[in-house]
Amino acid sequence: MTDEISKDRRIKKKRIVLLLILILFVLFFLFFKQLYKNPNVTISSDVPDGEFAKKLSSNELEKYLQDKADKNYMRIQMNPSMLLNNERVLSLKLVNSPKNVYAVRIVTSIEGEKEKIYDSGLVEPGEYVEKGRLKKELDRGIYKTLNKVMYYEDERMLVGQSNLKGQLSVPV
Repeated sequence: MTDEISKDRRIKKKRIVLLLILILFVLFFLFFKQLYKNPNVTISSDVPDGEFAKKLSSNELEKYLQDKADKNYMRIQMNPSMLLNNERVLSLKLVNSPKNVYAVRIVTSIEGEKEKIYDSGLVEPGEYVEKGRLKKELDRGIYKTLNKVMYYEDERMLVGQSNLKGQLSVPV
């Protein structure tokens, strides 16, 4: 009888071990299947309000994409050579293209100095500046300048900046 009981126990143990091996095998299979499955494809398009591009006409899509590109591209014209005339009026050329979405502001200083000598204020898209006044009296000569070009979304939100070297001529 004890042989039968021990035989039943061995059979039970074998069944439990086989069941555990089977469970482990299934768990490993599921784990590796999840690990090596193809990633989910997420389509990210910049089409307005989640509409699909195929619903837009080609002209509408082209216009939308061009507008998106225009937001990331700034067109300004600036003559880096400024001239102070005898009436102490600064002659400069600054044009903020009407296609731009950001206002620009130019702050000029003498290269190597921190004090600003000119500030254009905000120049909105489609506006231009031809003349200005210096904030500081300068002696006669030619000065190397550093023009800090700042891009604003609104009056207080600076979105980027760049620097442009130039010169300022101050006559007698």
